[in-house]
Amino acid sequence: MAKWKLPGSVKIYADTFSVKEMPLREAEAEGLWGHISYTHRLIRVAVGYGRHIAARTLHHEIGHAVEAETNTSVQVIKEVLAWQQQDSGIRVSEQELVEVVREMIGRGTFEAIDTVWRDNPGVFAWIGRGIGRG
Repeated sequence: MAKWKLPGSVKIYADTFSVKEMPLREAEAEGLWGHISYTHRLIRVAVGYGRHIAARTLHHEIGHAVEAETNTSVQVIKEVLAWQQQDSGIRVSEQELVEVVREMIGRGTFEAIDTVWRDNPGVFAWIGRGIGRG
């Protein structure tokens, strides 16, 4: 058992993910340092490799949650743009559509990261202290 504790949870938009230890034996058997379950709103981190690796792993798993949220938003953006194009009768080339979606993805990703940092100052302080020990 580590002398330090993982943060208990992290908020990703409207969802709160529990953060739990992953047993070292399981982590080694699966070849993982961490794992995220969107269904169970759970992030598991192997703590047996030390705090530095645990901090980097938690940061990595939070990144997966942000990526999943952004990808969901991309699908919605594509559908809305297609609907607007059909409704207005204005034809937009595939390249123009791709450029608009890329711009919106970039904005969405930065907004997602900003939101996660704002909502979880203690988690990111913990990650910073852990990474600083590497």
